[in-house]
Amino acid sequence: MSENIRLARIVSWSVLLGMPIFFLLISILTNEWLYLWISFIPAFLAGYVGLIVTRRKISKLEGETLRPPK
Repeated sequence: MSENIRLARIVSWSVLLGMPIFFLLISILTNEWLYLWISFIPAFLAGYVGLIVTRRKISKLEGETLRPPK
Protein backbone atom coordinates (compact mmCIF):
# COMPACT_ATOMS: atom_id res chain seq x y z
CA MET A 1 0.00 0.00 0.00
CA SER A 2 1.45 3.31 -1.05
CA GLU A 3 1.57 5.98 1.62
CA ASN A 4 0.82 9.52 0.62
CA ILE A 5 2.51 11.70 3.24
CA ARG A 6 1.68 14.90 1.39
CA LEU A 7 -2.04 14.11 1.45
CA ALA A 8 -1.88 13.32 5.18
CA ARG A 9 -0.19 16.65 5.85
CA ILE A 10 -2.78 18.55 3.78
CA VAL A 11 -5.65 16.83 5.58
CA SER A 12 -4.12 17.56 9.00
CA TRP A 13 -3.66 21.26 8.22
CA SER A 14 -7.13 21.53 6.71
CA VAL A 15 -8.65 20.04 9.86
CA LEU A 16 -6.50 22.20 12.12
CA LEU A 17 -7.38 25.42 10.31
CA GLY A 18 -10.53 24.59 8.35
CA MET A 19 -12.78 23.45 11.17
CA PRO A 20 -12.42 26.65 13.24
CA ILE A 21 -12.92 28.79 10.12
CA PHE A 22 -16.03 26.80 9.21
CA PHE A 23 -17.45 27.16 12.71
CA LEU A 24 -16.50 30.85 12.74
CA LEU A 25 -18.73 31.33 9.71
CA ILE A 26 -21.53 29.38 11.37
CA SER A 27 -21.11 31.47 14.53
CA ILE A 28 -21.28 34.70 12.56
CA LEU A 29 -24.40 33.58 10.70
CA THR A 30 -26.25 32.27 13.77
CA ASN A 31 -24.80 34.68 16.34
CA GLU A 32 -24.15 31.67 18.62
CA TRP A 33 -20.48 31.94 19.58
CA LEU A 34 -20.51 28.70 21.53
CA TYR A 35 -20.11 26.82 18.22
CA LEU A 36 -16.75 28.46 17.69
CA TRP A 37 -15.49 27.79 21.21
CA ILE A 38 -16.58 24.16 21.13
CA SER A 39 -14.81 23.57 17.80
CA PHE A 40 -11.34 24.60 19.02
CA ILE A 41 -10.50 21.55 21.13
CA PRO A 42 -11.56 18.84 18.62
CA ALA A 43 -9.92 20.70 15.74
CA PHE A 44 -6.69 21.13 17.67
CA LEU A 45 -6.60 17.52 18.85
CA ALA A 46 -7.38 16.00 15.46
CA GLY A 47 -5.10 18.31 13.50
CA TYR A 48 -2.18 18.20 15.89
CA VAL A 49 -2.27 14.42 16.27
CA GLY A 50 -2.35 14.10 12.48
CA LEU A 51 0.66 16.39 12.16
CA ILE A 52 2.60 14.45 14.80
CA VAL A 53 1.89 11.11 13.11
CA THR A 54 2.84 12.54 9.72
CA ARG A 55 6.07 14.01 11.08
CA ARG A 56 7.04 10.71 12.70
CA LYS A 57 6.36 8.87 9.45
CA ILE A 58 8.53 11.35 7.52
CA SER A 59 11.35 10.90 10.05
CA LYS A 60 11.06 7.14 9.78
CA LEU A 61 11.17 7.24 5.97
CA GLU A 62 14.16 9.60 6.00
CA GLY A 63 15.95 7.30 8.42
CA GLU A 64 15.41 4.32 6.13
CA THR A 65 16.74 6.16 3.09
CA LEU A 66 19.83 7.47 4.91
CA ARG A 67 20.78 4.08 6.35
CA PRO A 68 23.60 2.43 4.39
CA PRO A 69 22.79 -0.94 2.78
CA LYS A 70 24.11 -4.07 4.52
